[in-house]
Amino acid sequence: MKTKKITFLTSFVFLFTGIVLIFTGCEQDYYDPSRQQGTGSSLFGDSINVPQGFNWSTMQTVDLNLEVDDQYNGKYFYTVELYDAHPFFDKNAAMLGKGVAKKGNNFIYSPTIPADLETIFIKQIDPTGREKVTATTIVDTQNIVASIATGRSALRSSTVDNDPSVASASDNVASLRSVPANVQVNYPTPADAIVIDDQSPSSYTLQTNKSYVIRGEYTGAITFTNGGGKVELFIEGVWNNTSSEITLQKDTKMIVQNGGVFNSTTDLVINGYNFVIVAVAPTGNFNKTKGADITFNFTDDGQIINSGILNAFRIQLPSEGVLYNAAEMEVEEFEINSTNNITNDKSLTITDANFTNGEITNNCHLEIGQLYTNGTRIFVSEGSILIVDTYTNAMGTTINMDSHSIFEITNSITFGSWSNTIEGVGANTALLRMEEIHFNGWQSVSIQGNIELENSNYSSSQGSNGYKLESPAHWVQKGESTVRIESTDCNEGGNSVSEPSTPPSNPVFPIIWNGTDVTYMFEDNWPMLGDYDMNDVVFNMKPEYTIDAGNKVTQLKLDVTLRAVGGVKRLAVGMQIDGMARNVVSSVSRSSQAGST
Repeated sequence: MKTKKITFLTSFVFLFTGIVLIFTGCEQDYYDPSRQQGTGSSLFGDSINVPQGFNWSTMQTVDLNLEVDDQYNGKYFYTVELYDAHPFFDKNAAMLGKGVAKKGNNFIYSPTIPADLETIFIKQIDPTGREKVTATTIVDTQNIVASIATGRSALRSSTVDNDPSVASASDNVASLRSVPANVQVNYPTPADAIVIDDQSPSSYTLQTNKSYVIRGEYTGAITFTNGGGKVELFIEGVWNNTSSEITLQKDTKMIVQNGGVFNSTTDLVINGYNFVIVAVAPTGNFNKTKGADITFNFTDDGQIINSGILNAFRIQLPSEGVLYNAAEMEVEEFEINSTNNITNDKSLTITDANFTNGEITNNCHLEIGQLYTNGTRIFVSEGSILIVDTYTNAMGTTINMDSHSIFEITNSITFGSWSNTIEGVGANTALLRMEEIHFNGWQSVSIQGNIELENSNYSSSQGSNGYKLESPAHWVQKGESTVRIESTDCNEGGNSVSEPSTPPSNPVFPIIWNGTDVTYMFEDNWPMLGDYDMNDVVFNMKPEYTIDAGNKVTQLKLDVTLRAVGGVKRLAVGMQIDGMARNVVSSVSRSSQAGST
């Protein structure tokens, strides 16, 4: 039909006596299939048949009950804003609602939103102006209970609580500084051990089913049996190894006792077959001076146990290999590729880590220069810190963070296309501090539980859908962390929080905010079949809301801009606000008579 373009602005003002805010500037669908004249196939073409009961609605209404993180015991109101995208990073994020809340007075709101919207982003602005953002998933649910509160167990949306794929892993969190059940730390030297010293041959072969001890200083090469195993070597003095290769067979032990020293005059590969153990006692040291590159190449379920000082160039732990560190340890290259278990109870530094599968438990201070994980589970225990410079790729990785733990990325992290999860599982909030984030895939990571993410720089190959954020997990800008973590011997000073420069105060009431500018298009033949070019009436409408401290609308202003009219019929447009009695409207005014007759 012929269309005439007309542009003018009409502003309507409604004054209410106190209505809870439920109108968001989005349309209500009045389609009535019973009035349709003709068949669906005639409307859309002979090749398309609309199923009976098809839902034509493009909008949905959800009920949100949000608890804010009140640090002032109900003395001040917090401002709450709802968006369809992350407001920190998406300049086009549309506001879906606004109001206030405080302790004992949750933000209860029922926005009408697009039917295909899967996530609502929630910004909390505290009484000093500091901001944090959380989100809640709204797929397959209309009743959402969410929380942004910290310092206690997670209160998550009903969607997450009923989704086994993102269930809490609290039961799997390792206890603090505990020796793994299958690890023995102390290995006393047997009284009948055969002594090796400076009088022994410089090339020495050990015998199966015997124990040996190095006392004094021994320089030379030692062969751990010719093809057999089950031999023990205890180092109480100093062993200056001169061989480039040591092979440990089944059930062999190499123990550096208190006061013992292992040095190598040449680069060395220590091969381990079947169950072998290399252990360092609390005052023992293994390659302390890093005088040679020492590689551990284990092929089966061997164990490396350090309670003193141990430095290695490369460690390879396949199958069910175990590393337990209770003291000071440095490794240049570390690789696991199976059901390995790495437990750090003090200070472990790795330059380059490649972890496929396996479990990593950090109970104190773990620092990694470059990290790659695939199918790995990482536990960051209460009060501990995990520092990674560059996390090259996280795929299928689960990271559980206990109360007041810290996971810090000093350079960048890339989440691959596999599903990753980072969850705060403790009663108190954990801190996830990341300098730069790259999301490479659809919802490549789920951030959930009692955790705060501090970041101001991210990119995503899937736009804002590269991650999934679920309350009470929340996001703050760089340098604006709100989690106070006391300093310990493990966490590099913890995390201090400076007092805000602005004193707390309530928002200025009434609060005024603009809703979404919506375009409406109508066809004058509806519901009869026609050309359906939807140009007989076209106008924009943008609401402006005025609300009080009870989140009730006191005034609604509608700016209406007529864009086009067409057709030959005389047309008029009316507006209906559902759920509102006539007697609550105190007055209606119009700022322009343009377009009226």
